[in-house]
Amino acid sequence: MTGEFLTSRRNALILWIFLGAVAFSATIWVADSYLAVLLGFGATVTFLFGTEAVRMPLIGELFPTELRATSTSVTGSLGVTTAWLTAPLMVGVLVGEVGWQMAFTLIAILPMLAAGLTFTLLRAYRQDAVLEDFA
Repeated sequence: MTGEFLTSRRNALILWIFLGAVAFSATIWVADSYLAVLLGFGATVTFLFGTEAVRMPLIGELFPTELRATSTSVTGSLGVTTAWLTAPLMVGVLVGEVGWQMAFTLIAILPMLAAGLTFTLLRAYRQDAVLEDFA
């Protein structure tokens, strides 16, 4: 709903990515009770899953129709799938070197912030934009 009525998809995506990063940071660095961890991870998951509702349609709008399926799968899914496969391994390696909190910060939070900053480079379209505006 945020990306449809209150602001653009781009802005909603950036906001939810940053909120997810903040929630995850607070959870791993500050939370000191079961309830705090539960609420922190709940907020993290809500924001990060919320980005999925906006990210793929937004990425799809960036490419011409004849390239849309391939381009969206490469730019949208390949990176996420690669991260899901490699992040647990990288965190496992780093935990012994820098501790679990810093490992999650380096492997999860910093990439989330980088993704949010990357999406700021996209042009923000007005809410009533039509398909021809994207071409």
